[in-house]
Formats: sequence, C-alpha cells, structure tokens
Amino acid sequence: MSPRRRWGACLGHVAQYHLVMTMMLALVRAVLQLQMSFTGLAAGLAVSAVTHAFFDRRWPVRWLLGHVGSKGFP
Repeated sequence: MSPRRRWGACLGHVAQYHLVMTMMLALVRAVLQLQMSFTGLAAGLAVSAVTHAFFDRRWPVRWLLGHVGSKGFP
C-alpha cells in the first residue's frame, strides 16, 4: 500500500474524529450553557488533530517507548 494512501486514511480518521468532537462540544456548550471562545476551541481542536495524526503514524510511539525504557510495552 502506498504511503499516500495510508496518510489519506489517517487524515480521514482524524477528520471524522474531530468532527464528532466538535459536535459533542457544541452539544455540551448548549446544554450546560458554557462560554467558550471560538479561538480557544479552534486552537484546541487544531492541536488535538495535529498530535492525533502524528501519533497515529505509530513510529513516534515506538521511538518514544524505546527512549524511555519501555521498548517491550507494545
């Protein structure tokens, strides 16, 4: 399978996940009448999406576990 197709699947997964998160945040905001800034929500969702896509690539997790002494964990 080509790396582009794998990236496409990963980004599709991340987009769907964050769409659901956005809908749930809107529901929570409406029900609990919380004040949330658009800028704060957008920044939080952007950081979440970027880190989610990065760590879903698996190699960063393997690298991190190898450098903290937990290579056999996964």
